[in-house]
Amino acid sequence: MNYGQVKRRALALAQQYSIAGVPVKESYNNQADALLKLPDLVNDAQLLIATTARPIPAAAALETLDREEQGSGTLYWAPYDLWQVRGSGVLDLTGPQPRRLPVLAWLGERQFLLEADAPDGAVLEYYRYPHSLGDAPGDDAPLDNVPEAQAAAAFYAAAHLVRDDDANAYSVLYNEFEARLARLTAPVAAEQAEVTDAYGGLYDGVV
Repeated sequence: MNYGQVKRRALALAQQYSIAGVPVKESYNNQADALLKLPDLVNDAQLLIATTARPIPAAAALETLDREEQGSGTLYWAPYDLWQVRGSGVLDLTGPQPRRLPVLAWLGERQFLLEADAPDGAVLEYYRYPHSLGDAPGDDAPLDNVPEAQAAAAFYAAAHLVRDDDANAYSVLYNEFEARLARLTAPVAAEQAEVTDAYGGLYDGVV
C-alpha cells in the first residue's frame, strides 16, 4: 500500500473522507488539520507495529559495515536502522556449510566485536526500524512492512483523528487496530545449526 491509499482509508474510517459521496475539501472544518496529522500518525503506527507484533527482518554483510581493529578482534558498527539482533550470532554462508560466528561482545547498542578472521561475506541478521514517511509524503510514497501491517496502520491513524471528538468511535477503531495487531505475529521458523560445546570438550554426549 502507498500513503495515498492509507490516507484515504483512515479518513473514511474517521468519517472525514466524503460527504454525500463528494470528497471533503481541505478548507472544510478541520480537514486541513487532519491531513497535517496523518503522516505522523501513520509513522507512529508503523513504528509501533514493527517493534511489537511484526518486526521487519533485514541483513547486512560485514563488508558493508564500518569497522576498526580491536586487539585480537574486529569492532563493527551495526546498521543505523537496527532495532534488535536476530539469530544467535553472525551468519557465515561463505563455507560449504552455514555456520554461526559468535559475537564476542556488544558495546552499546550498535557496536559488536567479532574474531579478526570473520569473513566479509558473513551477514548480521537483525530487525530494523521502519522507513519513515517524513512530514509531507506524496500519495505514492510506499509504506513499510507487510500488507497486513499497512492495513492496520489506517485504523490506528483513524482512531487518533477522532480521539478528542468521539470517545466511542476512538474505542471501536483502536480496538480493531489492536485486534489486527494480535493477528500479525510472524510464524515461528526452526533453524538447524551447529551447536558449540561450551565446555571445550570436557563433557561428551547429552547431560
